[in-house]
Amino acid sequence: MDFSKYFFSINHTILKSKIRKHIFDEDVLYLIDLIIDSYSSSKIYDFLLGDYNFYTDEINKGLPIG
Repeated sequence: MDFSKYFFSINHTILKSKIRKHIFDEDVLYLIDLIIDSYSSSKIYDFLLGDYNFYTDEINKGLPIG
């Protein structure tokens, strides 16, 4: 199964909170935050998310690929 543009729709806030449940080292969390916050997708892919306002209204969404 392939989810088209999945990484462009990941919510930064939710992802960070889930990571913090398993990783507690502040230095590692700082690096993870830098990577997550280094990219934010534009609204160009919002049409793929339908009427899910939770995602389309979120400014900080999307992850860098690679």
